[in-house]
Amino acid sequence: MALIPFTAKNFAMLYKLIHAVFHATSLLVLLSFLVQNNAAFAESGLQEKQSGPQGRSTAATNPDHLFDPTHLLKVDIRIEPADWDIIRKQARDFLGSLSAEEPADSPFEYVKADVTINGLEIKQVGIRKKGFLGSLDENRPSLKIRFNRYRDQLPFGALDRITLNNNKQDPSKLSQYLSYKLFAEAGVPSPRCNFALVTVNGKSLGVYSHVESIKPPMLERVFGDGTGLLAEGTLADVLPSTKKRFEYKKKLKKNSETKIDELTDFLKEPKIDIEKLDELVDLDSFLKFWATESLIGFWDGYTHNQNNFFIYENPKDSKLYFLPWGTDSAFTTEVPRVIEPIANLAVHSNSALANHLYRLPETRQRYLQTLQTLLASRWNEAELLKEIERVEDLLSGVVLSKSRFQKDVRRAREFVVTRRDAIEKQLGKWPIALNVGPRIPGLVIEYGKIQGKFRASWTTKSPKAPESLGETSAEFRMASKAIAFTKMGVTTKLSDHYDDKAKDGIQTPTIIFTGVRESDGKTLTFIAKVKPEDFHPSKKEVPVNGILIEGGWIAFFTMLAVNPASIKLINGEVQLDQASREEGDAVAGKVNLKIVGFSAPKREELRESTN
Repeated sequence: MALIPFTAKNFAMLYKLIHAVFHATSLLVLLSFLVQNNAAFAESGLQEKQSGPQGRSTAATNPDHLFDPTHLLKVDIRIEPADWDIIRKQARDFLGSLSAEEPADSPFEYVKADVTINGLEIKQVGIRKKGFLGSLDENRPSLKIRFNRYRDQLPFGALDRITLNNNKQDPSKLSQYLSYKLFAEAGVPSPRCNFALVTVNGKSLGVYSHVESIKPPMLERVFGDGTGLLAEGTLADVLPSTKKRFEYKKKLKKNSETKIDELTDFLKEPKIDIEKLDELVDLDSFLKFWATESLIGFWDGYTHNQNNFFIYENPKDSKLYFLPWGTDSAFTTEVPRVIEPIANLAVHSNSALANHLYRLPETRQRYLQTLQTLLASRWNEAELLKEIERVEDLLSGVVLSKSRFQKDVRRAREFVVTRRDAIEKQLGKWPIALNVGPRIPGLVIEYGKIQGKFRASWTTKSPKAPESLGETSAEFRMASKAIAFTKMGVTTKLSDHYDDKAKDGIQTPTIIFTGVRESDGKTLTFIAKVKPEDFHPSKKEVPVNGILIEGGWIAFFTMLAVNPASIKLINGEVQLDQASREEGDAVAGKVNLKIVGFSAPKREELRESTN
């Protein structure tokens, strides 16, 4: 039981409680007093830390009930509008998040709010935005709600927080739920997941995936011990060049070596001893993890994209275990063009551990047997389709866009129906050739800068000869060298190069620099998008993002088809002295922009002795 802070308010409530105990004429009278004064006791802190709303465990406070897949969790958040605006507008710096050799600090901060979960009111919780890049959203942000951030309270047993993911990349809402379900059924340590209907200040944000946070309570449930070292992997791997990108959830002593460091060094050996490796990593668990990622087509996981995973050092056996995370990009064959295509859908093999194990005959055969076992015992099309139908019935009345939801549900059904044949077709060619070593995750690098003042006129239509309009003193640099232009103009208008309106009904103001490069006569178009709510005169710099087009749109789309990873992006800030959307009105200010892109993909060299 938690100690009660001694305050005048607590003393008064304690006096009333003692008085009631000694003067109640019956147990019924005493019970009536406790019920009537329950809210006051809760406010004063006189309830036990891990109790329900009446000081006892109930179905509503049972942590297992929170993850009941047949139950739609209802989460009602009440928060000061100004605080909500603060957290929903927080964003990651694209360059900072993906360029550092070490994980970037989180930009998200907690604010206070009240929340009601399935009718249970919990006051003064901490709430913050979450997500990396693909899931970030200002209107429907993914959220973490931490119950004991500001008060000593744990209303759901040992659980101290809930995680709500917005499914921005998965309109079907099915990917996370089905993925974690299959991982768990395969015997992989996995978080639980169901669905939540989320409202903020009375406004529905639609259906979220409610995912069990990978924290000590979850690790205790799965492993029987939650005290081990936990690390999150975001474009990280057990490679010398990327091992520092792991985000450890406990502070490490300076220059201390971890099991992840040991595994990195072990994989550098000219010959891998499987028995010794199995003492470091639970290979049976990893093979199931790896085979499941391949089976569900999880292109943004560890074995293909070296992303969205945790590694846990289990104190009970001192072995490393891989855990899935962020599985909103599974149950699909569609891989974004900027992501490396999956060469062998039956064997995701970009990551260091998967790549090395596949090139060893013994573990290659164990992987095949694991995948075949999953296909035979866990990939039950009839049961999966039945579960998809159940979820569709549960959610179709509460999703924000029913047509989009149903369209993507059909895509998930198609994946389930066709996946077995697609996998077995590749297994028929076993062993599948693997002629490259592990991929070194590509990071974002800075190619150039745009800095300086501009002045343009707002126009409702794309003007002819934009390179001759407006004026700018901005300096353009690439590879630290100034770019010379024979002409350089600047225009401002609503975006028509992106399908913004179809996406969310909002068109975005853009600042467009168009120049003719002196060295080759090629037209360069620098497009910077400003959030509609930020498009007004202000002394404050506001964030912008966009894209660099080299040589016109035909050349741009040709480049995307040939090498989509070579795309150049615009990221930075603009300060607007004048801004209006009236035809011909002035738009003026200064920009501080970076031109960024992905580094060229690299591979570790193959070592013949590991084959």
